Amino acid sequence: MARSRGLPKSPQARYAKWQAKYDPTVVQTRFNEVASVAQARAQAGIIAAAQAQQEIGAILDQYGVAGPARAIYLSFGMKVWHATQRLTGSALSAEVNGLTQYWQTAYGANPTILNAIAQALGVTALSY
Repeated sequence: MARSRGLPKSPQARYAKWQAKYDPTVVQTRFNEVASVAQARAQAGIIAAAQAQQEIGAILDQYGVAGPARAIYLSFGMKVWHATQRLTGSALSAEVNGLTQYWQTAYGANPTILNAIAQALGVTALSY
């Protein structure tokens, strides 16, 4: 016997649930209670991301990367930095290896520069 999935919710029913669930005064109270924690965390994240961008910029200056090519390497570096924030060990190495191969294939990026960026962000350089 096939299971019934129930009746699909109408747009009006979805809106009514959203309106009841997200009462502005309740949401405002919750945001006010966590504002200081959220601000401190956001500030720490912004500072760390800016430091990573400075490190990547220094490497690009060292290799003479200018113009639109900088955006390619900066985007790679920020992807690597993001990976270092959520992964470690073999998972991090596999992620960065995949990113490196993708940037080489999709954008024609120089693997030496990619490895230098990864190393500056604390990931062991990979050989191909």
